[in-house]
Amino acid sequence: MAEITVGDDTLDVEIIAADTESQFYIRVEYEDPAGERRRNEWQLDVDKRSELTIDWIEQTLSEWTERRDDVASLASFSIQRVDVARQGEHIDAYSATSPTDDQPIDPATATSDLPYAQGDRIAYYVDGPDSTVYGYTTDAIVTELPPIHKQHREPIQGKVEIDTGVDTKLIPTDWVVGPAVDGDIDRPNEKI
Repeated sequence: MAEITVGDDTLDVEIIAADTESQFYIRVEYEDPAGERRRNEWQLDVDKRSELTIDWIEQTLSEWTERRDDVASLASFSIQRVDVARQGEHIDAYSATSPTDDQPIDPATATSDLPYAQGDRIAYYVDGPDSTVYGYTTDAIVTELPPIHKQHREPIQGKVEIDTGVDTKLIPTDWVVGPAVDGDIDRPNEKI
């Protein structure tokens, strides 16, 4: 497991596989009886985006306002999906377990300059960002980061291997838009 140091604290870093730990939060802005604008946020008890129907949202907000006496009127709300990508915990300074130099490197926790990791769901340009024919975006799962080692060939730099649900392929890193967000994908991939 990788480690980072922040000031005098050392934390371990765990890479979380894409689409494994999504959480939904609601943020509500409201006015209290005195006319002051306030904000409240809490985690929702849902597992999928499809559960967030109009009726469900209305019921949730109605129940929340009924339980509180400090809500005169609702101003706005927003629901965010949080995909946990990395997480870490403080490492006890006296811990006996620490990585040693002779341990093999785990590709799932190897560090990279790229803003995504193996197992992440990413959006990418099909046939490149400059293509006028196939220049739409879709999504896939990262299976390997550069340098990619295939059989006895030289390591492949500047490309990332992705799983499209039908096959795996190598694409240049500059074709990757970034983490897949449903609103940024022209044609969502139904096969992953």
